[in-house]
Amino acid sequence: MKIHGDLDGMWLSGHVDEAASKENAHPFKGMLHMTYDTAAKGFAMLWVDSTGGWARHSSSGWEVERMVWLGDGSMGGKRVVVQVGPATLTDAARAAASAPAAARASATTYLSDAK
Repeated sequence: MKIHGDLDGMWLSGHVDEAASKENAHPFKGMLHMTYDTAAKGFAMLWVDSTGGWARHSSSGWEVERMVWLGDGSMGGKRVVVQVGPATLTDAARAAASAPAAARASATTYLSDAK
């Protein structure tokens, strides 16, 4: 994933682009956008992908060295409730802990199919 500052530095945008190959005839592509929501006093993340999937997540921010994102969306034609993380800071990311670019999701858990 490649992440860069976007929209005059107010957002971070990232792209996932799998390469097509003999084994992967339908490569996956996705985009995420993250910002700090001053009204909610927390972080917001939006996700869209080439399968028609989407998600919106929020996080209250770093707690010690962990960040958890909670949200909902639609994946595989089903509504889902999603938890991403907890993400853990690496030594290299410690210096940038106050920036959402330091977030690295370690897992995505589909908590339930939303009705």
